[in-house]
Amino acid sequence: MNHEMHQYFVRGLALHEESRVPFLILENRSENDTITFQVAASEADTLLLHMSSAGSPIPSPQDTIAKLFNRHYLRPSYLEIHHLSSAEAKAELHYRSFLRQHSMSLLPAEGIALAIRLDVPIFLTPEAIITGTVANPLYEYSHEPSQSFLFVGSEIFE
Repeated sequence: MNHEMHQYFVRGLALHEESRVPFLILENRSENDTITFQVAASEADTLLLHMSSAGSPIPSPQDTIAKLFNRHYLRPSYLEIHHLSSAEAKAELHYRSFLRQHSMSLLPAEGIALAIRLDVPIFLTPEAIITGTVANPLYEYSHEPSQSFLFVGSEIFE
């Protein structure tokens, strides 16, 4: 693992009330840093269901992959996010099977949803931190006095 990576935790979700655009909030506790990035409604829905522990009657793709990992004794190590909010948005889930190391490419929000289910740490590269900070539409929304947000956070992500 690259030593320049920084560990982040899922802090919650924010929903811009006017546009109904959901944002995922990641927090680096040791550096007191927060990054938000826009996610699709389906990804926000999956994360909200997991936060509430309500579950879904229909398993999400992340639920299915997590079951596959458990059933076949694949040991997930960590999620590494390379870019956020850009055309190059990419995450890699690193895991082991017996003596071999593997990785799986995912979109960042899908990788985070899977990392939560597999209980593995989430690391961001410096490039992901920069793209998550620079291309952050939540910043523009939040500096308009007329804008409002619904925030959902949970101790489940602690």
